Amino acid sequence: MFEYYIITNYHVIRGNKNKTIFDKNSYTIYYDNMNGKISNNNIELLGYAFNKTDLAVLKVTLREQLLKALDDDQFTTYIPNTTAENEIVFAIGSPAVGDDYDFNQVKIGNVISTDALVKLKDEKEICQGGGCHALQTTAIQGKGSSGGGVFDRDGNLVGIHFAGDDEAKTSSEIPMNIVLKVIKELLNPQEENYLLKPYYQLLKEFKKAPNLSLLPYNQLH
Repeated sequence: MFEYYIITNYHVIRGNKNKTIFDKNSYTIYYDNMNGKISNNNIELLGYAFNKTDLAVLKVTLREQLLKALDDDQFTTYIPNTTAENEIVFAIGSPAVGDDYDFNQVKIGNVISTDALVKLKDEKEICQGGGCHALQTTAIQGKGSSGGGVFDRDGNLVGIHFAGDDEAKTSSEIPMNIVLKVIKELLNPQEENYLLKPYYQLLKEFKKAPNLSLLPYNQLH
């Protein structure tokens, strides 16, 4: 069996009108340019956090090695990749085009800010308590790209996309120091949490995973 951990946004897996968290029947994970999809029975939500951030972690269990995990030391060392203002970044996402998705598109932009404070319009749950600390860039993808990875010129993952502005001029990404804090708390729930309940919840107990690898994956809808 092959196990994959997928990091995405809490707002991606959050229920809509019925407020059901991650109703499996409402989501499909696609791969390989949307030529393949994963059965809902193979997906489980491990945990999520939405106080000052917008993250969720899923686990996918497959009989075949269908997905390629991101080989990234920061998920084992917990030393985050960083970037700086004016640096070039590459955002990978699958923006919605009508009823379809433009799978795995790449947009190039520059870092505008490394520590912006973002508040979401019409949102009563996510980024409350002062807002979300975010990396902001000009690598605009558009709606449908939440959960996509943002990389520097050397291919290092530096953020996870979660929001944009109404004018489509700024893209907001969760920086890796926040991403790694959330993952570490999910792996070690007995430790003091920087994201306190009810904003943080571990739904499934992680098995020890010293070689944890994650896929920044936004093609979940």
